[in-house]
Amino acid sequence: MPDNVQLYDGNEDPVDHVGVFHAAARVYNWDMAIQCCMFERTLTGAARVWFENVPQGSIGSFRELRDAFSEIFLSMKKHKERDKKIHCARKGRSESIEDFTRRFLAESRRAKKMPEAAKITKFMKKMSYPGLIECLHREIPESMEEMVRMTRAYCRGEAAVRNLRQRR
Repeated sequence: MPDNVQLYDGNEDPVDHVGVFHAAARVYNWDMAIQCCMFERTLTGAARVWFENVPQGSIGSFRELRDAFSEIFLSMKKHKERDKKIHCARKGRSESIEDFTRRFLAESRRAKKMPEAAKITKFMKKMSYPGLIECLHREIPESMEEMVRMTRAYCRGEAAVRNLRQRR
């Protein structure tokens, strides 16, 4: 992958990402199949979740992939201004993971038109516990419910480790 093609997580301008990617594809003379394969490698976070959930066989060319990608991520960009509250959510120093998760979920419910993949990405970016961040990035949740389930499982595991240490 050329150095100028950065990973796209759903937060930057999708048109710019496609433009940079398309320029690289022309320079390297990639055919349509190679473009589709290489484009997938430029995606992370919400964009990767979106790509992995595109129904198999529903896209027949890179142009269709580009148009579907641009449509979903341009609409997400429009919601960013409208849904600032969720974007401002940040875990406080003394706030527990559970408290932050509850507050984030309450704020995300107000952002009704924001795609779930964008909410999941925001949660992952705003979390400040390295262990939980690693856990969520190992297998990126596909829904808010799965994200909450994984977060609660992580918290239960941490509590079990603390209890074990206290017994010793």
